[in-house]
Amino acid sequence: RTATRDDGFFVGAVGQIEAANQAGDPNDEKVREKALERLHEAVRLLGLIESDEQERASGLAKVGNGFGMFGRRDLARDHLDRSAALYLRLGLKREAISVLIDRQGQADAPIDFVAINDSVRAMAVELGDRRLEASAMIQVGTGYFNLGEFTKAAATLEQALSIALALGDMRKAAAAY
Repeated sequence: RTATRDDGFFVGAVGQIEAANQAGDPNDEKVREKALERLHEAVRLLGLIESDEQERASGLAKVGNGFGMFGRRDLARDHLDRSAALYLRLGLKREAISVLIDRQGQADAPIDFVAINDSVRAMAVELGDRRLEASAMIQVGTGYFNLGEFTKAAATLEQALSIALALGDMRKAAAAY
């Protein structure tokens, strides 16, 4: 493929993200301030990409993870959600799942954690990926447990255990048990 103007924007955005991620100690106020400036510049560059939405989705995920690393969970969630939605619109469910798995680390509350993992579970079912389905169900069950919804937790974990045993995946079975 020939290089386009969008490629330059993407490369520039990724450069800003990498510089932010390598800026140093995220607890150092000056480091965090400079890193956040770089991440905002990356967002600006990503907004200039017109034709390659997959690159834009990838960049949004990278920016989201960068914001999360520097304590801006609100911006992390926003960019990760936008990335996952764009991947889904493009029909790229595996990429969306990867972003949602990153997004669960930015969850505000256990109910948010459950909803994210239930979305991952639903996509795994659509993809026919039983291992991923079992993993997501283990996460959903854990979320229900943390919410104090023990009946839902037990039912969900029993389903995950059943899938894991059917697959012969003893690690997942042990996690579900």
